[in-house]
Amino acid sequence: MYLFLACEKVESIVDFPMVPSKLVANCEMNEDSVWMLQLSKSLSVLDNAEIKKIDTAKVKVYEDGQLLEVLQSAGSEGLYFGQSKPKSDKLYRISVDGVTGFDSIYAEGRLPEKAYLKDVESTVIDSFYQTDDWGYSYGYMDVEFTFTIEDNPNIENFYGIRAYRLDTFYLDIDSTQLEVYKQYLSLEFDDPIFEESSSWNLLLLKDAIFNGQTVKVKANTYYYDYRPGVNIYFECISFNEAAYLYKVSYATHLNVANNPFAEPVQVYSNFENGYGILSGMAITEKVMPL
Repeated sequence: MYLFLACEKVESIVDFPMVPSKLVANCEMNEDSVWMLQLSKSLSVLDNAEIKKIDTAKVKVYEDGQLLEVLQSAGSEGLYFGQSKPKSDKLYRISVDGVTGFDSIYAEGRLPEKAYLKDVESTVIDSFYQTDDWGYSYGYMDVEFTFTIEDNPNIENFYGIRAYRLDTFYLDIDSTQLEVYKQYLSLEFDDPIFEESSSWNLLLLKDAIFNGQTVKVKANTYYYDYRPGVNIYFECISFNEAAYLYKVSYATHLNVANNPFAEPVQVYSNFENGYGILSGMAITEKVMPL
């Protein structure tokens, strides 16, 4: 049975307002890297245009209130580079201005202290390796890692955990030169200490329930192309609060992006008068042969 309703003709259509475009800046502070910022402009949810990168801004870095340097535009992709590196004991401010039609934007932040990754242990659940008659080798490994972190009780700490192995590829078809890159491993977990919004290769946690304690957390990985003696590198990343909130909200946004019934997720931003993130991270690394 169908029910039909008679309706009067709607004379007007509700228009969704077009939100004015703002500058979007993304800058990740890392004491091992020089300053780098990428600049673009925001689009309305109803705008299908390609995101435009901006190369004409003046980007300034201040250290403890004093001008440190002006980042130089790379001339493409909205990238700006500096010559100095951020330091862990300084307060930084990034300002972006000089773009016609847009307000100036700015953000402040500090680098976090490095995390103390005391130990990494491994338990091999299953593994296989074989070389065939033609000399080709192949294998896989299923392994559980236990990470021991000693938490600093004097500050609120935010962590990320990643694991990778080094791999190579040829720069082009005719090249004999190999490029080395990090192949991040997919990490799985059932420990509730990790954020549910952790991504497949970055596990997120904070010290709310273990402040000042030594904590052990576990994660599993299963990967192909295993070879005996391969080195696995572990990164325990200390994030500042802005970086952590951004990582959590962005991962949650990706998880619900294609779900029409989910509540929209606002990705964290700390730039005033615009959008984007000035984040900070410090990496502690350990290596283990398997």
